[in-house]
Amino acid sequence: MLGVAAYNLVRTTITVAAQRLALAPRDISFSRALEAIEANADVLFYSADPRKIERFLDDFQYLKLRRAKHKPTEPRMVLPTKRKYPLLRVPREAAGLKPYAKK
Repeated sequence: MLGVAAYNLVRTTITVAAQRLALAPRDISFSRALEAIEANADVLFYSADPRKIERFLDDFQYLKLRRAKHKPTEPRMVLPTKRKYPLLRVPREAAGLKPYAKK
């Protein structure tokens, strides 16, 4: 139950910070937000000064996810492999080869 409460605390803090910064809550990194909350727990839980809490929430703009830019994909090709033996294109009997020996 304590883990669920901690998760909800982090998600609620992210939501409030995202609303203040006009971001989507999914754009803020959960793990970075968790680290920020752990590092500043005294500001969040023991401070009566609302300016400190507002400054803390404004710092969430630095916790945004870094999403990779989509690069244009290259056409996919398979390089031909060098074969050790030529492909067998006729039945084994017609080629004059012995069938596999059965054990």
